[in-house]
Amino acid sequence: MVRLDSPINDSETHSRTILFDLAVNRTVVYALRLGTLKNSADRDLLAGTLELWFLRTRFASKIHFNQVIEVLLTWTSEDHYWSGGYYGSWLPKLGKST
Repeated sequence: MVRLDSPINDSETHSRTILFDLAVNRTVVYALRLGTLKNSADRDLLAGTLELWFLRTRFASKIHFNQVIEVLLTWTSEDHYWSGGYYGSWLPKLGKST
């Protein structure tokens, strides 16, 4: 049995957080390239545009697509990146003014 405060559990949680952040930030890059993120507050349109691409990524089997879409709907600008896992936030990129 693994204790909840064990280093193994902390490491696994940290890895999942990093993977989620990677999934969100890579999806942002792809969505911006398609032009679907800047003007999209429509969840279904955003999900429909990105789903097939997302399913081909290496993180698709470990990250819930719907959670990524939820985060993308809160996207602020190209001057920000996602950090902190599912409960994270958009942070300003270094060298960018807010």
